[in-house]
Formats: sequence, structure tokens, C-alpha cells
Amino acid sequence: MRSRRITAVVVAAFGASVLWSSVAAADQPAKKKNSDDPNRRICKMVIPTGSRMGERVCRTAAEWQGDQDKAEQHLQETRDATRSGG
Repeated sequence: MRSRRITAVVVAAFGASVLWSSVAAADQPAKKKNSDDPNRRICKMVIPTGSRMGERVCRTAAEWQGDQDKAEQHLQETRDATRSGG
């Protein structure tokens, strides 16, 4: 009976310490992430057309943004060509 009580106290103390550390961490200001850094490395899973297997592709944020810009430009050119009948 005494060992159960000791175990309960230990578990309660551990739970309180975990809770306290999460509260303390929430009170601290968050570190600024380098989300604006164009040279940070971002990895994504890319699944090529016609395949079920994806592959991990890592590029810089600037390279991913460049790909996105090219895709949007191509889409706009396609829309313009369709509207003009060309």
C-alpha cells in the first residue's frame, strides 16, 4: 500500500514538472524563425506524374519560390492564350 502511495506521489510530481515546464516555455518569447531567409533549406515530398512513389526534394526557399513564380506565369500565359483564341 505504501509503495502505491509513493508511486502516485512520484507520478504526480512528474506530471506537475512537465506541466510547469510547458507553462514556463509558453511565457518565454518565441525565437524569431528565419522564415524570411531565402537561403534556408526546405525539403518536400514530390510525387512525379505517373508514379506512386514520392521522392524527397530539398531546395532553398528562393528556388521553391522561383518554381512557384514560373508555374504561375505559365498558367497566366495559358489563360491569356485561351482567351485570345491563340
